[in-house]
Amino acid sequence: MMNNDFAPVIIPTLNRLDHLKACLESLSKCTWADQTEVYVGLDYPPSPKYEEGYQKVRNFLESCGDMGFKKLHVIKREMNYGPLKNGKELKDFIFSKYDKVIYSEDDIEFAPNVLDFFKKAFEKYKNNKDVVGISAYSYPIEWKVSEGATCLKQGICASAWGFGMWRDKDVEMRNYLYTGGLKRNLKKAVKGGLYDAMIEIARCGYVKYACTPRFKDKNRDLWRVGCDFSIRCYLGIERKYFLSPILSMTRNHGFDGSGDMCGAISGDFSNTALTYDYEHQPIDTRSDFDLIEDTLHDDMTNRDILSAFDSRSEKELERGNRLIWLCENVGVWAGKLYATIMFPFDIIKNIVKR
Repeated sequence: MMNNDFAPVIIPTLNRLDHLKACLESLSKCTWADQTEVYVGLDYPPSPKYEEGYQKVRNFLESCGDMGFKKLHVIKREMNYGPLKNGKELKDFIFSKYDKVIYSEDDIEFAPNVLDFFKKAFEKYKNNKDVVGISAYSYPIEWKVSEGATCLKQGICASAWGFGMWRDKDVEMRNYLYTGGLKRNLKKAVKGGLYDAMIEIARCGYVKYACTPRFKDKNRDLWRVGCDFSIRCYLGIERKYFLSPILSMTRNHGFDGSGDMCGAISGDFSNTALTYDYEHQPIDTRSDFDLIEDTLHDDMTNRDILSAFDSRSEKELERGNRLIWLCENVGVWAGKLYATIMFPFDIIKNIVKR
């Protein structure tokens, strides 16, 4: 296992050439880019409509050289993996050689000092069991932190928009998620009020998930696979933390409707998570990063600030809040019974919507 000062970067991609070029070009301008290896996982198109974009990406990757990186590796899939498997295979490959990794989606733009941030954070927190990951993205909110702080340990948010993981900590977290840890620990979360550390939408989403019958195919269960919303719940229940900058170091260009995870946002932008103009979010412009951790640690205030930004209507939260009430006032068995009764109706409703 290699313990290199500079973690490799992995980027799964398929057919969005403009996004990928902007992502790689911004990363290539970062301090320490010449010491960083980048691994791009080029997926195979799942249907003919993706073939033109796929071929453009392939041609670019075959001709772009190393772009100023220590090495730009291209791993071409011979069949369609899909974004989750493509990213997971990249990560597993890196973890067979290195003890840490930086993950990015292909629509992310990087600040010039992001690699310096990761380098310093990886080193400072490698032996801290409570800090399980590093997020380069930070929401456009006014965090409550100590004066002069440039980053904070927070247990309320984990974003896939550029994040770093240590191998051992990632293995522990993924094993927890994949073996059903979120469902298994529902009683502990209810009894200890552990989900109170989560923002409202995460708390409601967690209890809905934990009460609902699980998928037979574990690979279809995104909460088990380990997407950012399941990691948020893991942080809350297990009292773990991600390190995040106060000022974001990444900018997401994926809200144009071209990707799988983010829907299109256009028209009247406003300061909420569902309507914010992420494409023009301010990010850090410095070439290096001075790591000064927040010493205030006002977790509950920061939870409320983010919850207000990433808010939902009472109707959208109704089911989750009802299940929380049942779990707390009747018992977890009552919440699970209610969710089981409603499960087939939810499936029918989703089919009708499609």
